[in-house]
Amino acid sequence: MDEIISLSLYQLLVAYVFVLIVFLIMKWRKIPKQKLLFMAAVRMSIQLILVGYLLLWVFDQKNPWVTLLIIMVMQTFAVATILDKFKKKISVPLKKVVMISFPTATLSVLLYFLFLVIQIDPWYDPQYFIPIAGMIIGNSMTGVTLALSQMDTQMKDHHAKVEEVLILGGSVSEATKPLIDKSFQEAIVPTL
Repeated sequence: MDEIISLSLYQLLVAYVFVLIVFLIMKWRKIPKQKLLFMAAVRMSIQLILVGYLLLWVFDQKNPWVTLLIIMVMQTFAVATILDKFKKKISVPLKKVVMISFPTATLSVLLYFLFLVIQIDPWYDPQYFIPIAGMIIGNSMTGVTLALSQMDTQMKDHHAKVEEVLILGGSVSEATKPLIDKSFQEAIVPTL
C-alpha cells in the first residue's frame, strides 16, 4: 500500500473537466465570477502540488510530532477560514467559542475513529491520520459555516421576536432556542 500512484499530464487535464463545466455554466448563466473560478483552480492546483510533496515527506517520516503538527496547522487554518467568513457578523465571545469548540470537537471525533474504529498502528501513521483528519475537519468546517450563516440570517430576520421574548421575561436561551435549532438543522442537511 506504500506504492505511489503517478498521474500523467493527460490524467491531470481530465481532472479539470469539471472546472471547465462549471466555467461554461457560469458563462451561460451570465454569472460574472469566471476570473474568480480560474484563480481558485490555479490556487487549488498549486496547493495540491505543494501538499503532495509535503505529504510524501511526511509519510516517509512516520513521526508523531510531525503528524500532530500537521493536524494543528489544519485545525488553525480551518478556524481561521471560518472566522474570516464572518469577520464582522459574529461577536467576539462567539468567535472564542468557535476557536475552542471546533478543534476540541474535531479532534475528539478524529481520535475516536482512529483509536476505537480503525485502530491504526502506529496510532500516528500519517497515511491514515492526515486524510481522515482532513475529511473530518472539512465536513465540520462546512457544518459550522452553514450554522453560523443560518444563525446570522435567523437573528436578523427574527430579532423583533427575540426582543419580545426577552422583554416579556424570557431567558436568552428561550428567546434563541428556535433560531439555534433551525441553524443546527440547516448545518446538518449536507451530511444527511
